[in-house]
Amino acid sequence: MTTPSPRLLSGTLAALLLASGVLIPSAVPSATAVEHEPNGSVNEPYPKVPVGVPLVGNQYTAHRSYLRPGCRWDVFGRGLQHCQVYSRAMKQSIPVEILPAKTAGNPRIIMALDGLNDNNKHNGFVFAGNMQARLVNYDVTLVAPISGDYAAGTYYTDYVAPMDSGKNLRWETFLVRELPAYLEWNFQVPNRRKSTALVGLSMGSVGILNLAQRFPQRYTAVNAMSGFYTLSRPLRAGVLAVGSQMVGYQPRRMWGPWPTGQWRAHDPSLNITRYTMPVRASCGNGTSLTGVEPPPFAVVAEVASHVDTEDFQKMVAFAPNRKNFTFRIANKGAHNWAFWEDDLYHHGGFTFLLRSLGLLR
Repeated sequence: MTTPSPRLLSGTLAALLLASGVLIPSAVPSATAVEHEPNGSVNEPYPKVPVGVPLVGNQYTAHRSYLRPGCRWDVFGRGLQHCQVYSRAMKQSIPVEILPAKTAGNPRIIMALDGLNDNNKHNGFVFAGNMQARLVNYDVTLVAPISGDYAAGTYYTDYVAPMDSGKNLRWETFLVRELPAYLEWNFQVPNRRKSTALVGLSMGSVGILNLAQRFPQRYTAVNAMSGFYTLSRPLRAGVLAVGSQMVGYQPRRMWGPWPTGQWRAHDPSLNITRYTMPVRASCGNGTSLTGVEPPPFAVVAEVASHVDTEDFQKMVAFAPNRKNFTFRIANKGAHNWAFWEDDLYHHGGFTFLLRSLGLLR
């Protein structure tokens, strides 16, 4: 029996790509998502026995010792706060997990954008990647918006038109304007140029790559795992449309009708020269990293990312800023946290982020 090529698998099963959470019924955006402005400051003292793992020794600082407005102590501990950040653009509160830096007035941020999932309580980089524990000894703010009913199918972009329901999807506005203003006011994080490193996986990679090329002055590095880069090509555009539609949104409201509208403006492969910062892109090949057979979607999605990452790498090779890019195309790994954790913490992804912020030499 002939084994199908990765490219054939990628094309044949395109409707599944970028839709891991989308295929789970509970990932459909809820009509009961928070629609009110938070009540302001929560005067809850730092618990004597913190939820989860407490801060100890030099992990504990005064700047990490009190709750900010709209926040509560996160169940994962280590000074992590679970905050409701109100978005005027979207007229709802967005849950964001935030680990404050050790010191006030520190502009350095690592912002982690999750993929499509049905978890309304935590960002995958927190509950699966344990990034808050990895960063607790560093003087940097971790910012991890929660996907779930809030971001699934949005690709962290501004839709060009509201839904028929009147709902506005304005994630780019939230991430570039509203969230930095909240951080500056409540967490004393100055809103400065080239002070934020981005990390994302799957749908989150789409988000961070577009943020970086549309606002290059803001970001110091981009670490995209299992991403997709040729978004205006017919196959990829169709996949994004499927992901948007299956969570109840209207794809034509995202970047307008394909191939016109704003599709080319949001295609990383057509805007390579706008990446003025270091970019790291990684992917697996759909096979198991642990010996446990991954589910079909985790295989198919990673095979598709593998194909698209190789295509993107070939396009980057001809760009004048090609030295800004690093690729890791692994010979093992599926579309799951077994690969992403290994890539982050054992193959340079995490240190890439730290070095970009001057936290490692």
